[in-house]
Amino acid sequence: MKTRFFRRITSGWMVFGWLFCAGTVVLAAAPRFDSPDIAGGRVSLTLRGDAGQTYRIESSADLKSWSALTTGVAVDGSLTATVAVSESGRARFYRGIAVGAAQSYPKVSAALSDRFGSSGLVTPEAGGAVFLGLPDGVQYGIEFSTNAIFDATIVKMTLVTNVTGLPTAAGALTAVRLEPAGLVLASPTFLTIDFPTNIPAARVSSFAFDNDGANLHLIPDVVVTNRVRILVSQLRSYGCGLFTEAEVHGWASTSPPSTRSKPAPHATMEECYPEDEEAAKAMRKELEDKIRPLQQEVASKLGIERQRQLLGVDDEGEGLSVLGDMLSEGETFYQNEVLTKVPTATQRCATTRELLIWMLGWERQKQLLGFSSDDGSGMDQINQAMCTGFRKCQDQAIECCRTKGGDTRLIAFLLGIERQRQLLGIEGGGCGASLDVEGVIDDCAPKWWGTLKITEEGSYSTNRSSNSASDTDREQWKVLFDGTVAAVEETIVDVGFLTPTHTNLVFTVVGPLTGSYQREKYYKDLFDPCGGSQRALARVRPHDGGEALEYHSTVSASTNSPMTFQVRATLLAPGSGGLGINARLNFSLPYVEAKNTGWIKQEWKIVNGNGCDIENSSGPPSGSQSFGGVFMERGSGGFQYTADSIKFLRITPRQEGNMVVVQRIELNFRRLK
Repeated sequence: MKTRFFRRITSGWMVFGWLFCAGTVVLAAAPRFDSPDIAGGRVSLTLRGDAGQTYRIESSADLKSWSALTTGVAVDGSLTATVAVSESGRARFYRGIAVGAAQSYPKVSAALSDRFGSSGLVTPEAGGAVFLGLPDGVQYGIEFSTNAIFDATIVKMTLVTNVTGLPTAAGALTAVRLEPAGLVLASPTFLTIDFPTNIPAARVSSFAFDNDGANLHLIPDVVVTNRVRILVSQLRSYGCGLFTEAEVHGWASTSPPSTRSKPAPHATMEECYPEDEEAAKAMRKELEDKIRPLQQEVASKLGIERQRQLLGVDDEGEGLSVLGDMLSEGETFYQNEVLTKVPTATQRCATTRELLIWMLGWERQKQLLGFSSDDGSGMDQINQAMCTGFRKCQDQAIECCRTKGGDTRLIAFLLGIERQRQLLGIEGGGCGASLDVEGVIDDCAPKWWGTLKITEEGSYSTNRSSNSASDTDREQWKVLFDGTVAAVEETIVDVGFLTPTHTNLVFTVVGPLTGSYQREKYYKDLFDPCGGSQRALARVRPHDGGEALEYHSTVSASTNSPMTFQVRATLLAPGSGGLGINARLNFSLPYVEAKNTGWIKQEWKIVNGNGCDIENSSGPPSGSQSFGGVFMERGSGGFQYTADSIKFLRITPRQEGNMVVVQRIELNFRRLK
């Protein structure tokens, strides 16, 4: 028999008892709780058992539905969990289970398509989206809210054509890979998969795995008759498949392997504080290992309830509500595993930034699923906790500048801290907002310092329908260049014939250029034998069977290329000038060619004798998309300068097909030394 010991704890009293369940004999000591330690509104539970045995501590409000608090090996014969005591006075029950040595998460092999892919630019200020359409009618989409990420990033989606090693006889329905791998979102979102026909929704469960195939685990989702929405908090591979109840049960018992990975490079902050970066990487790995069992437990419950028809598959709202209720139990994870790290994490910048993403991600996930409190206490808690950390980031970056030498990357890092404070609304109040920008730049920058930011953005969408026809056309265009001065050459030219004394400056500007272009179009005409659409009649003739025309196209292109180019300026003393020379500014941003990716499909009915045949034309788009372009300005009103500063601002609309793209160029250089 499996022996499960449980305790009921409220803010003022406890009830003890035993619970026996028939099952396979477990040759391990019956787990027993020590007397709980209650202090400061929190209770610490210690479960005693055999050293080396795997145990799980669970909680329940009604002795019917149980949620895992923690699962682990009793290395010294004990396993602990710390939880907040309910202030509502409602009882909670806790039990410990000897679960045996759980199998590690399976590892799969995933084959990727070289034809089906899409990508899009995501920025902190505007968010972004990536869509992908397949010839068989399956549609994928993921949309990111503002502040979901801290830096402008190209997000790529690629179709997974085959997954081997999946623990199901039926196999996968579909899967995609999201990149850059491992990026944790500060605002979780849904990956939406729409199928052209109904699927056996009651048997669907969703899964995720690392892009190298490791750590395959169940993931929470919402399923209706022809749509699956998978909760995404980190970029990796996601998919869904058909499972039996036994397969879901067996899979739900797997757990993460105990491993540690080496840190990835992180600009110059890693050069100054390599141990901090390693600690942040280890923290991420620890949190990932602990949140996956929670995700898997919720996903397995959802899958089993769907199969037992306890959860309907015809109301997406019901599915979202149930998912929110189930994940609300994960508040214990947030309290125990995230908040408890604040005091030590905020002593280092790298761990502060890592923990901030997890804190924001959990709070915004609650908002996404509708189980967040309305009093704002969650964000207040985050803001207060992060004040110390932001100050530490600021101090460490400044110290790095002063000890390792000037580097424009560190200036960008410091300005990024300022921007994050502004986005989170935690300026002032001792949060490190009193940054001495002038002093920092003097220590960290070259002779001149400055930024050049070029943005282009446009969108176009139409959706028309009538009794005989419908069409949808959507385009999106986004480009961002964000560069900084890396070096400068300065030459002073003495007065000459017809030319006053002037200064020639050649700035080397370095930064990433990111961009994306997407277009989706759907066009359909329907008409009866007696008449119909004049648009379609130009291509086909009516006949007894009627006619139809469809066209669907998805094209996207992106690049994330590092750019290096020159900005040239000629500065004159105030009031000077002549026939030979005038103050001027000119620069050119080279074109970057990015190969079009995605899929184009055309399908229409044509007349063949007395009947109708289907004619198809499909394949990957050809050609490439250009980003960037030549910009030049000579002494116009948008160009302002002094001996120690150069500013330029121009906002220009232009026509790109059916949409107006607005281009904004903002340059701000100034002398430091």
